[in-house]
Amino acid sequence: MDTPSLRSLLVACAGAASDDPYAHFLAGLVAYDAGLLGEAVDGVAASLRMDPARDCRTATFRRMVVEVYSRADMLARTGRVHDAASILAAVVRNLPEDQQARAGLNAALMSMLREPMMLHRGGQLQAAKDGYEAVLRLDPGNRNARHLLGLVLKHQGDALRSLELLAQVNMELPYSADFHLNLCNAVGFTIGKAEEFARLGDTARSEAHYRAVIDCLKGIDDPTHPLAQRGYHVDPDLPLPRQADIVYANVHGHILKEDFLSYLPEDAAIFECGAADGHDSVELASLFPKGMVYSVEASRREYAVLLEATRGCPNVRTFNFAISEAEGEATFYIYKDTIGRNTMLRPETSRQDEFEANTVPAMPLSAWAERNGITRLDLLWLDMEGAELMALQSAGDLIASVRAVYAEVSKTGMAFDGSCTYEEVARWLGERGFVVERELLPFNGEGNVLFVRRELSRKVAS
Repeated sequence: MDTPSLRSLLVACAGAASDDPYAHFLAGLVAYDAGLLGEAVDGVAASLRMDPARDCRTATFRRMVVEVYSRADMLARTGRVHDAASILAAVVRNLPEDQQARAGLNAALMSMLREPMMLHRGGQLQAAKDGYEAVLRLDPGNRNARHLLGLVLKHQGDALRSLELLAQVNMELPYSADFHLNLCNAVGFTIGKAEEFARLGDTARSEAHYRAVIDCLKGIDDPTHPLAQRGYHVDPDLPLPRQADIVYANVHGHILKEDFLSYLPEDAAIFECGAADGHDSVELASLFPKGMVYSVEASRREYAVLLEATRGCPNVRTFNFAISEAEGEATFYIYKDTIGRNTMLRPETSRQDEFEANTVPAMPLSAWAERNGITRLDLLWLDMEGAELMALQSAGDLIASVRAVYAEVSKTGMAFDGSCTYEEVARWLGERGFVVERELLPFNGEGNVLFVRRELSRKVAS
C-alpha cells in the first residue's frame, strides 16, 4: 500500500473509533511500522490524551519522541528539511512545552523559508506563495511565513487577505519598524482598492475593503502595545473613506515618529507645516517633551481645531499663516469636504469645485524664523500637497541646521498646478547632504518620505 493510501486508512480507522484510546494507539503503532513517524506520534499522543494512565503507551510515546530527534537531524543533514519539519511539528503539536522539538522545528522552518523567499525576490509569486503555505501547514502560527505570505498576496492583488495577515502579525509582536512599514503599505493598498471599486460602481466590494481597514487593528488587547496607543476606534458616524483615512494616518504615523527618536536630540526643534487638526503636533510634542514643536496651519478653519487640540501642550507653539516664496498675502485653497488637504497651489481645473480660495498671510520659512528668533530647526515636517519643495527652498541658510525632513511626495506630482515631484525634492535635498532613509508610497507613488543627513543614516552605515 502506498503512503497516501496508508495515511487515509489510518485516519479512517482512528475516526471510526474516535472515543477508543487504544484504537488511536494501535493506529499509531501501524503508522510507526510503516515509517510514518509523524502520524505515529499523533496517534499515540491522542490515545494518551483520552486515557492518561501511565502504561506501556507512555514509554512508547517517549521512545517515539526520542527517535524524532535523531531522525529529524538525519533528514535535515541530508537535505530533506520538509520531512524533518513534518515529524518535529508532530511533537510540537502534542508536546508544545518540548523546547528541543520547538528549536529543531524553528530551524527547519527557517531553512524551508529560504527557497520561497528567493522566489519571491525573483518575482515568482505563486511559487513563493506555495512555499510559504507549506510552512504554515506545518506551523500555522509561524509569524515569518504569515508576514511573507501577506506580502505576496498584496503583490497578487489580494488586499483583504494580505491586510488580515499583516495586521495579525503586527498585533502579536512588539513594535517592529519593518513589519509596521509593510502593514502601512497594506492599509494604503486596501484603501486604494476600495477607491478603485467605488469608481467602478461596485459599492459592496468598496465598502468591504474600507471596513477591512477600519477593523484591521481592533483585535489589539494589550493597552501597552504601540499600535494601541493611538486609538483605532474611530467615529462610526463618519463616512467610511474618512474612517479608513484615520486608521491609515494612525498606522503610518507610528512607523516614522518612533524612528525620529534616533535621529533627533531630546530637545529637538520641530517645524510642522500643514498641522491640520493638530494630531501629529500633539504626538510629536509627547515624543520630545524637552523639545519645541512649531505648528503652522494657514486655514482658519483648521487652525481653530489645532488651537484646541494643542491647548494642553506647553511645548507646542501655533502659527496661522502660509509658507510662500515672498512675504505678504497669498491665495490658499481649502478642501471643502475634509480637514488636512489644503494647499498653496491652484487645483487642476477638474478639481477646482472641491476647493474654496481664501486670502491668508504668507511668508518664507526664513522670514518666519528670523521674526521669531529661531536659529535652529532639527526636523521639518511638511504636509503641503505639492508645495514641499517651495517650503524647503524658502528656508534659506536655516536648512544647514536641519537633521531630518519628513515630506509628503508624489512621483508624478499632486493634482495641483506647479506641484513638485518626489524626484525634485530628493534631488534638492541630496545636493544638501540628505539621503532617503525610509519611504512609504502606498498610493500609486504617493506617500511620505523620511530624509536624513547622510552622516546620520543607518541605511548608509549598513
